Amino acid sequence: MLLSWWDVLTDVEKAGTDAISKLIETGESIIADERQAWQATANRLATASRGNETEGADKSTEKSEDMATSTTRLE
Repeated sequence: MLLSWWDVLTDVEKAGTDAISKLIETGESIIADERQAWQATANRLATASRGNETEGADKSTEKSEDMATSTTRLE
């Protein structure tokens, strides 16, 4: 959308400070929105990953306890 707007402007309009300011401010806003979306996705995936790690650690602890119990019975 930003590029389409810029392409429609004449060379004289593109040289104006208002158009340049709008181009920069809008471009920075688009980049900030994209970064925020990527960060939210990364945070969500990290949280989900930590949940899986915790679940895996619980299962590992259970296996260790089961093995310790089995070893004690053998002795």
